[in-house]
Amino acid sequence: MAKIKELFRRNKTTLIVSLPALLEQIIATIISNLGQLMIAYDQVMVNAIVQANTFYNIIIVAVNILAVGSIVMIARMRGAKDEGAEKIYALSFYTNVIFGLIISFVLIFCSDFAFHLMKVDPTVIPSANEYILYIACFVLFQAMSSSLATFLRAYKKNRILTWVSASTALLNLGLGALFLFVFKMGIVGMALALSISRVVAFILYAYYYWKEIHISLSIKMMFPFPFKLYGKMFSIGLFCVIENLSYNFANLIILVAINGYGISAGNIAGFVNTLVVVAYIFASGLIQESQVEEGEFIGEKEYDKADLLVKDVIKMSLLIGMSFSLGLVGIGYPLFLFLMRTAENPSAAALLAVEILSIDVLLEVGRIINVILVRSLQVAGEGLIVMIIGIFSCWLFIVGGTYLFGNYLGLGLIGCWIGLTIDSLFRAGSLVFLWRKGKWRESKLS
Repeated sequence: MAKIKELFRRNKTTLIVSLPALLEQIIATIISNLGQLMIAYDQVMVNAIVQANTFYNIIIVAVNILAVGSIVMIARMRGAKDEGAEKIYALSFYTNVIFGLIISFVLIFCSDFAFHLMKVDPTVIPSANEYILYIACFVLFQAMSSSLATFLRAYKKNRILTWVSASTALLNLGLGALFLFVFKMGIVGMALALSISRVVAFILYAYYYWKEIHISLSIKMMFPFPFKLYGKMFSIGLFCVIENLSYNFANLIILVAINGYGISAGNIAGFVNTLVVVAYIFASGLIQESQVEEGEFIGEKEYDKADLLVKDVIKMSLLIGMSFSLGLVGIGYPLFLFLMRTAENPSAAALLAVEILSIDVLLEVGRIINVILVRSLQVAGEGLIVMIIGIFSCWLFIVGGTYLFGNYLGLGLIGCWIGLTIDSLFRAGSLVFLWRKGKWRESKLS
């Protein structure tokens, strides 16, 4: 107990700085879970949103390329006292504008084909298409918001990020309830509520960016075009995005397998994935801020401080995350009896969910370590090897494991989670080895 107290005391400043990001994550998770509770009465709607979000998440990762690359380069260049960082802002922003327009086009014209390819239940496809259509029209606002939020985070404007996230999440929930229960708009109402909240988020981010940062986003800032800087930003972000894209594609293939088990299985998987966010929410919030501090340490050549920071973040995140993960197992049965109350056999569905949540405890150990070390190694210039490990693991263990345990051995949804858990633990072990090896100390990015 004394060691735990010392761990948190030693990182008091980091925890305080990270508190707004943690609150942002917590609020978003609560709102997301409340949103799931609102639509639980309609299993087709639940499944349509699960299918649509899986397809959407594959496409939207493109906007993260420059978001990841820019926050890393801003942190490192500021740590090295490099004044050339100002060009990063316009580069990232206008790249995301282009990506946003392309993504809208892909979502509008390719969704129906994608859902048939995913073997989505025919009764679900019309609702999924309708949801995607409304979301696609507002992707540009999410893409621009991603850049602006990244810039604010790089300048540690954490309270602003928390305020914007909380207010727009509450707006989304309130509008969703209004459109769903008062105007009876069904899945269109949920899509409109989300889209409107994203427009409002962009307006708020834009306002606070101009108020707090004062760095021009004029397209003139891109000329003469800084090819070397853009290449560094793009390569850092691309390693992250390729890995995420591979992981999301692997999850898409898993969902195709799950779709073969029926609508209830897909809904259980969707609810579980929403709920288990509480297990790694602390890690996700903490690494958002500590990666800026880590980047500054590396820019200043303070490698031992960066090493201690990352190790402490992992220890704190595991202690808190495992408590939440075990708590979910404890309340899983009554919770899923409610969530699956309109399913064909609610009791059997709830028992299956508890089994999955029990397996997921081990999965979250690996996931927490991965959330932290993936970001930490990318900041330290080791994005390529992280990407290779991630791609290898997800296709061998997630996809291979799902079809081995889920289909070939007949374990169904439980088999899918076994594959996911093996992937999570393998990647965690590999990244821990990579970090401890210390090659990242020789990075030439800064």
